[in-house]
Amino acid sequence: AAPQLTDLVVRAVCRDTGKACWATFSVDGGEPQREQRFGQFKVASGRHTIRVEKDDYAPVSRAIDISGENREIRVFLEPTR
Repeated sequence: AAPQLTDLVVRAVCRDTGKACWATFSVDGGEPQREQRFGQFKVASGRHTIRVEKDDYAPVSRAIDISGENREIRVFLEPTR
């Protein structure tokens, strides 16, 4: 049987403004979702690595564990200048 997939939503918040910001999102090195308001992925249970990138901000990679329920992750981006 195919593994059950879970909805994973990743949102970026720019630390300097405190507001949600557009960014590029990817999971496990897969095809990036570029310049989106949020990243939305279907993932199997287990450990995954999310990556969020935005010009003029430090990229963030974070390992997360998915255990079958839908998840929403908020990632804070630090400005690099």
